[in-house]
Amino acid sequence: MSVIESSPKFNVSKEDIQQLMHVFSHDLRNPLVNMEALLREIHACCDIATFAASKQEDMHDNLAMMGEVLARMNGLVHGINSVCNAMFDEVVCEQVDILSLLKRELNRYQTQYGITEHVSVSMQVSGSIWADPLWLGKMLAVLMENAFQAMDGGEGCLTFELERRSGLDVLLVRDSGGGMGESDLKYVFQPFFSLTGRKGMGLALLRAWVQAHGGKVWCESRIDVGSIFYVGFPAGDFLVKSDRLLSNVDGL
Repeated sequence: MSVIESSPKFNVSKEDIQQLMHVFSHDLRNPLVNMEALLREIHACCDIATFAASKQEDMHDNLAMMGEVLARMNGLVHGINSVCNAMFDEVVCEQVDILSLLKRELNRYQTQYGITEHVSVSMQVSGSIWADPLWLGKMLAVLMENAFQAMDGGEGCLTFELERRSGLDVLLVRDSGGGMGESDLKYVFQPFFSLTGRKGMGLALLRAWVQAHGGKVWCESRIDVGSIFYVGFPAGDFLVKSDRLLSNVDGL
């Protein structure tokens, strides 16, 4: 087992922090404005001693919307905290059997969300990855959720492969979803970016976790064909021999 301090390897510039906080504050401001408007509506209803059934329905709708807004705000706060933890927490690495972990995460995902019988899942992997098992499990969960969302519950194929490339153990995750165009692809790992209306933190966290391991993540995608996510981890022997992880990884 080895401990890797992530802070020296996770290069965070002032511009990165400023961009992250700008997006965060912008996304948080919108639900706050919505909350204020909804509260005014509710107060207006409550000021009337007796009000029609239609007003009661409006109040129920407003309360439901407030619940959705609060959930969105909580998700944003949780997301920003997760990014900060990924930037500065330590990584405790060990040899992780990737096939066993993949099966466990797939079973967990299926139990929690269900998987359509029309999606074929193939795991063409063997061996182990030198990584923090807890964080690696979270990464696989993000990749699975992203892939199943891309296939939108319809027919499709999801394939996992493992390759060795330039001192990295690279996990390939292929889906046959709708894919992305170049204009979206360049933002795919940015915090709060989403094509599905969700929080858009999963792939940003994935990048932070991979970089904390001294690794690299990238994506290829074509509209109506699907996407391939590449997640590379320095091999165990590479970690032992090299004290300049990012300089080697960036040389891919």
